[in-house]
Amino acid sequence: MKANDLAIHAHVASSKIYAVLQELKTMGAVIELESSPAKYGAQSPRHVLDNLLSEVEGMKDLALKDAEPAFEKNAGKEFGNFNCWSITGISSIKIQLRQLAKDCKKSLKICDPDLNWIGKSESKFLNKLLREKKQLEIIGTEPFHDILEDFKNNGAKVRISNLSGAYYIIDDIAVLLRFNTPDSGVTIKDPIFIKEKVGEFNRIFKSAKEIKSETI
Repeated sequence: MKANDLAIHAHVASSKIYAVLQELKTMGAVIELESSPAKYGAQSPRHVLDNLLSEVEGMKDLALKDAEPAFEKNAGKEFGNFNCWSITGISSIKIQLRQLAKDCKKSLKICDPDLNWIGKSESKFLNKLLREKKQLEIIGTEPFHDILEDFKNNGAKVRISNLSGAYYIIDDIAVLLRFNTPDSGVTIKDPIFIKEKVGEFNRIFKSAKEIKSETI
């Protein structure tokens, strides 16, 4: 396809299309065909993305070589004197939950009406806890029946209920509250507050609907 045609189809200004094409060529996403005027062809998106992911993994390993030991050396020290701190953005909430649950000794309780945040990476992490014989209890809502059933089949205890708020309890020693407008969260380590949330979770879990596995 000619550059001008690409600009039209991609809704890119003609003055910028060559810069975009050069970037795509550098990524290996397109190749320039020998013709006049020049024409461009697409590479396999799967191979392009596989290559990009491989490069990112390499950069990740290189960055972690220095960053992770430094983090582990000081992990928790900045929070040592605090029982409460806030997080902004769904990405930060997921990272905080992972960080809190990484050293989970006994259990993780999830009470959340919206489980859209559980993607492939989060599912892998939660199933890892189950393989480590940690107790995973999840209360969700009907739209996420399939997700809940998958976790049930892997050993989690799951229930369905009408929920309003979202929170996560780690080992009964920390609670992460999640708010949706905008996405933000608060981690609380106050023993009295945690005891109240554990009691609330247990009451909801006890009265919530159990998932019945479908039989064929």
